[in-house]
Amino acid sequence: MVLVESTESKTPKTKIAIIGGGIAGLATAYHLDKYNLTSTIYERKPEVGGRFSTLKVEGIYINRGALMFSRKFNPCFSEIIQELKIEYEQLKMSKFVLQDGDRLIPLDQWSIFKSGLFSLSDFLKWFRLKKILRSLNFDFTQPDERLLKWHKMSLLEFCKKEAKLSDKMINYFVQPYSSFAYVDPDEISADHGLFLLSYSITPCLSPKKGMGEV
Repeated sequence: MVLVESTESKTPKTKIAIIGGGIAGLATAYHLDKYNLTSTIYERKPEVGGRFSTLKVEGIYINRGALMFSRKFNPCFSEIIQELKIEYEQLKMSKFVLQDGDRLIPLDQWSIFKSGLFSLSDFLKWFRLKKILRSLNFDFTQPDERLLKWHKMSLLEFCKKEAKLSDKMINYFVQPYSSFAYVDPDEISADHGLFLLSYSITPCLSPKKGMGEV
């Protein structure tokens, strides 16, 4: 939330208060500063960052919320990363794992295939879904007609009715990506959910010292 107070004087001065020191508040202050506008951020917690904060434990950086970004889907954030000269690296899907009992299965395609968790039919359906994801245009200023149609159903409905995915595929593949929005597949619209799923087929990056460095 941004509050603006204009004081009447010979030299008008604008006072800007930003409520919340999460990524939205910090980004707002950053862009205001570019135009020589001073702002004050008010944050109730002892540290700023919100879902972009990072915890360091024994030399290991642990992101509390957001953990990656994409040049394709997050151009404004990518621009800030470049301007701040923050070092980043490409994330490998093998760094993410599925837990099946005592087994930890890397999320890269070959490891999943070897795991035996999914049938050949599951893989074919997943490949078809990836083809759909690559064909979609997520520019919401010129929305894809298919996305407008799918907006009326939940991501769970889309996965079952349109993609014909099994419950296991939904639980292991779809659920982790919908959780980026802190919701379950039945609580998010299909168009938003498909946008989140597209991160699985798009090169993603992360600051080397965690999102908190931003």
